[in-house]
Order: sequence, then C-alpha cells, then structure tokens
Amino acid sequence: MTLISLQRLRKDARRGRRLRVSESTRPSRIVPKVKKKQSTQQAQRDLQKLTRDQAQDRPPVNMSKIYWRVGLLLAVVWAISLIIPSMWPKVTALVVTLIVAGAGIWFVRFTKKSQELGSIVRGADSEEGRKRAARDAG
Repeated sequence: MTLISLQRLRKDARRGRRLRVSESTRPSRIVPKVKKKQSTQQAQRDLQKLTRDQAQDRPPVNMSKIYWRVGLLLAVVWAISLIIPSMWPKVTALVVTLIVAGAGIWFVRFTKKSQELGSIVRGADSEEGRKRAARDAG
C-alpha cells in the first residue's frame, strides 16, 4: 500500500466510514491516450489550412509608418552632418541617403511582389493549382 492510500484509509476510519468492496485502495492508473497516426497527405492539408487561415488574418504592411521612421532617421543624420563644419559628414550623409533610397525602392517592390504571389498561391488548393500559380507568377 502506498502512503496516499494509507492516509485515505485513516481519514475514512476517523469519519466512521468503512470501505466498500468495490472501492479500491490503490490509486487509479492514468491511461494515456493513443494518438492516431495521420497520413502525410492529411497532415499537409491540415498545415496548409492553418497557414492559409493565419495569412488571411494578418493585416497588410503599413508603409507610412516605415517611411516616417526612416525619414526621421535620415533627418537626424543630415542634422548632425550639417552641424559638423567639414565636407565629409555631408558626403557621408548623401551616400547613406542614396543607399537608404535604393533599399527602400527594393523593399517596396519586394513586398508588392510577395503580396501578389501570396494571393495567387492562396487561391490554389490542389497540387496542380499550385504548379499553375507558380508557372503564372514566374
């Protein structure tokens, strides 16, 4: 007998309760549930459904916030370069501005292309539909 079952027997005896024949003095065993194995196709379909639902719940990227933050950062860089009397901080600020502008153009194109591709692929449910969508996009 375990310590828990002995404590239970003592508590029941103090209350004047007797054990019934059907009651067990041992703690019951917990039987773990056996998971059913899913086929790989079923698992893929479930995963596609989950990702499709999550992608539809996501709001679009707010570009104006990004523009404001990058613009403020560039304004600080230019303010610092204008305070310093040498020519080199101004050249450095110009180079940084051109690099940020190029990266910004690339980022806008990349996000638009990704959103378009995502909308095409989201509409393709079968394997053949995904191949067709990939062929149309590329």
